Amino acid sequence: MGFLSFFKKAYYAIIGAFKVKPSPRIKEPESKPTPSIINPDDDGAFCVAFIEGHSWRDEGARSYNKKSEKSFNDKVQRYVFKNYSGKIRLVTFDRPDYMSYGSAVEWLAKECDNINVDLAIELHFNAAGVKTARGNHKRIIKGDHESLSYAKLFNRTYLAMFPFATFRRIYEGVKGVCGMGRRDAGYWFCYHMEKRGIASMLDEPFFADFRNEESEPFMEGDGYKKLGDYWVKCLELLEEELNL
Repeated sequence: MGFLSFFKKAYYAIIGAFKVKPSPRIKEPESKPTPSIINPDDDGAFCVAFIEGHSWRDEGARSYNKKSEKSFNDKVQRYVFKNYSGKIRLVTFDRPDYMSYGSAVEWLAKECDNINVDLAIELHFNAAGVKTARGNHKRIIKGDHESLSYAKLFNRTYLAMFPFATFRRIYEGVKGVCGMGRRDAGYWFCYHMEKRGIASMLDEPFFADFRNEESEPFMEGDGYKKLGDYWVKCLELLEEELNL
């Protein structure tokens, strides 16, 4: 054994002795969190799950005024549940803090399947660390034509309500839609949902890490209500599309 190899092994042995051992993974509780549900008695209604893309342990990106994805979208989701009064059944789950993202999205897909969710939407906002970044994106798995039909409707509605919005990506001719592959962020949420026959998408309506004409209307004051009103409108239009 050479001197350098001996020194290296000795060094890591000393460091390892003082290294704090990771705590064991928190066990999954026996009782699952009960989903929040609107119209719980109408099991036959079309069902949409609004799922915040982060947990309180991992709050996601921060906006220019220090709001996290979790805190912002928590307000959006609550606003939608309070102000939507149509025929679509709405549900939501909090992503469990004790799970990794991969485990959580697999668990969420199973729970959505158990209560017959038809469409699952993961709520985010975007951040790129670049001042010039702009764009509204609905992310779906490439080739998922059912999810694409919903993304088209939501994009049309977004542009009609917020004419200042821009679209950087185009998927199958639809501006604002991103077709995701396995290496893309958020792919596994849609993968596990699609695996169970649930249409799905990630919503990233704007870049929030810098103040600009697209982020400011939502991030200042009660701007989350504007995005909430948008989703209420989307649900109303979806009702019409589905002839509910």
